[in-house]
Amino acid sequence: MTKKEHIVTSGEVGDNEYVRKTADEIRQIAFGVVRGDIFASWMLEEHETRMLTSVFMPLMMLNDIQMRGLKRDKIVHFYAYMKDAAPRSINGLPMFFAFSTLNAEDSSRVGKAIDAMRGAIDNCEVE
Repeated sequence: MTKKEHIVTSGEVGDNEYVRKTADEIRQIAFGVVRGDIFASWMLEEHETRMLTSVFMPLMMLNDIQMRGLKRDKIVHFYAYMKDAAPRSINGLPMFFAFSTLNAEDSSRVGKAIDAMRGAIDNCEVE
């Protein structure tokens, strides 16, 4: 039995660990959120959180091993580009068939970058 077969059959979490985002990737994600090009799980209202698997549809298909991988990597948010949204929506929310993830640390970094960008926009002096 190969190592990969052992991992699958034994129920261990695979080798695909979360890779920390670079500073440039953090800026790109934050800019996409500010521009409205990215929809992220933190944008769901409290009463909409039950819709998470309807918005980010592949979450419905995760098996126990994949769920353990999300927990291991401390994944707290999901995001996707609006250009990749399905042609239909559910309860006014976009639907995605693919998404990216953010762990707690990167999520905090993105939040700070968003705040800085919005602050720069709000404080921009126009004559």
